Amino acid sequence: LLAESQSNMMKVMNTMSDVFESMQKEPGSTKVFLKADLQRAPVRSGIRPRGCSSGEGRPRDCSDIYASGQHEDGIYSIFPIHYPSGFQVYCDMSAEGGGWTVFQRREDGSVNFYRDWAAYKEGFGKITGEHWLGLKRIHALTIQANYELRIDLEDFENSTSFAQYGSFGVGLFSVDPDEDGYPLSVADYSGTA
Repeated sequence: LLAESQSNMMKVMNTMSDVFESMQKEPGSTKVFLKADLQRAPVRSGIRPRGCSSGEGRPRDCSDIYASGQHEDGIYSIFPIHYPSGFQVYCDMSAEGGGWTVFQRREDGSVNFYRDWAAYKEGFGKITGEHWLGLKRIHALTIQANYELRIDLEDFENSTSFAQYGSFGVGLFSVDPDEDGYPLSVADYSGTA
């Protein structure tokens, strides 16, 4: 199960890298942009998530920061329930209603994304540029609430497309996600990619 989960996650990441590289090879192109980010799914049935948006402590994610009135894209500190020491993330406050926590960014190929499993667990790159947030952190985010995933693509001629999943998580149904390889869960696709 662990090897299969790791293999599946690596396939997803390699597919995204392959898309990026194929876009780079297009003649006459000068720019590539890939951003994968997540946002807490809309609250239903009048239940309000705990955290900064309800006035109860530190922000758990970019959705909390957005709800607190911060609407500028940038780097913020978040404190997921299962990662109380917190970490910094880039928050996209302008795309599709704002409050998106960016966990992957590819822009110019300056960071090598063909890495080993340990690098994908811990994360790499710089939040201000190309980066992968890390499976441990993405897991800590996605186990605290229901999240959506949005992947935005832009080619060298500024044409854009996107994929959005209404449900996204890493290691959601796993007792030991590290041992199980941080299994990926996605559902409810919509988009143009």
